[in-house]
Parts: sequence; structure tokens; C-alpha cells
Amino acid sequence: NKEGVEDDVDFDVLTQLTAGYSGADLKIVCRDASMMPMRRLVSQMRSADEIRQLKEEGGLDVSLTMDDFTAAIKKTQPSVSPGDIAKFEEWDKTFASV
Repeated sequence: NKEGVEDDVDFDVLTQLTAGYSGADLKIVCRDASMMPMRRLVSQMRSADEIRQLKEEGGLDVSLTMDDFTAAIKKTQPSVSPGDIAKFEEWDKTFASV
């Protein structure tokens, strides 16, 4: 179990869901997912003072869930098309050094 990540997060599934995503795309997904717990707190009408108090009392749960990641993935489309990937793979076969 990774710190800050709930047990329901299945990294194998996330890998499959993000096939074709670039490193930059994955960064966006992770950043968006990391904001989900705070969005939940804000949507519960928590004020900044309430959130600070929860943090001081150790009651601030900001662990990421599988739902956080899947919601972020749904909002983030891959920036590289399958055609671009195929072109790169062909270029790599032709010009990459051995």
C-alpha cells in the first residue's frame, strides 16, 4: 500500500486505462486526481478554518481512491494520437541506434 493511496487503487487497471498517454498526460491525470479529496471537502461546504482544524486534529483524509483516478482519466484525453505513435515506432525501427 502506497502512502496517501487507498487500497482500492489498482495500478494495473490504471496502466490499461492510460495506454497511449504521454508523460505529460499522466502528470495532468495525477495532478487532477490529487485535487479530488480537497474538492470533496470544499463541496461539503467546509470553510478554510474547518479544513485547517481537521488537519490539526488529524481528521483530514486526503487519500486518493480509484474513483479519483478514473474521474481524472475521463477528463484527460491523450495528447498523442495512435497514428503519431505508429509513426514514431516506424521511425524508431528505421533510425534508432542498436
